[in-house]
Amino acid sequence: MRQCLSLFCAIMLIGMAEPALGQNVSESDQKGAHDLQSKFVAAFNRQDAVGVAALFTEDGIRVTPQGIIKGRDAIRVDLESRFKKNFHDISIESQIVRVSENGLWEAGEWSLKIADKPVRGYFALTLVREGDGFKYRYDVFNVASVPAEPTAVPPQK
Repeated sequence: MRQCLSLFCAIMLIGMAEPALGQNVSESDQKGAHDLQSKFVAAFNRQDAVGVAALFTEDGIRVTPQGIIKGRDAIRVDLESRFKKNFHDISIESQIVRVSENGLWEAGEWSLKIADKPVRGYFALTLVREGDGFKYRYDVFNVASVPAEPTAVPPQK
């Protein structure tokens, strides 16, 4: 857990230190980020682990609640495992998109279902330019805790 938190903090600090961070995102970059996100959602919802993994750089990293996954092939293997556990119906809503040195930094909320159970959380991504578009270099996400059910208070006598 400490290692995941340290890596997350390092990625965030690196991203914030880049000189261009915070500049306005061009329309073409916004479209490129949206296109990548649409491809991710479509491949995930088809349960296409190869297709999702292909959206990452060869040295891509995912920091998940279960641990750190390094490399495109390891990401594919992890996704295959998740799809066998019936992860489906993902949706992603970006709330922040910023320019970084060689791409974009993005943060927002996600939700999906595991079997019939809804799950949600937050993410931070680093997208880098590759070819005519973007690929994911870093994907850090968490699972938001479920609010506790209110307990019934017995009537006072």
